[in-house]
Amino acid sequence: MRMNNSEYLQDAINYWRYTDKKDYELFSQKFPLATIENSYSEIDYMNKWCIDNEITYTPTFFINGHQLPPNYGVSDLKYFLSA
Repeated sequence: MRMNNSEYLQDAINYWRYTDKKDYELFSQKFPLATIENSYSEIDYMNKWCIDNEITYTPTFFINGHQLPPNYGVSDLKYFLSA
């Protein structure tokens, strides 16, 4: 039985993220994906969104809709979120 798209995508992401050896051939056999040609419009949209929002690296963290400044790290969030 095939999972719904979000479960399938999450499984594929987790597999790639947590596998020690990044072997695309094995990955593509285990998780067949749509051809890249069918995804150009989504890729272009995401690229434009990243440029427009000045997203230059991942992960990028946002607090209340504002990007965490580059000179701060996740460990500094306690100072932003303290009451």
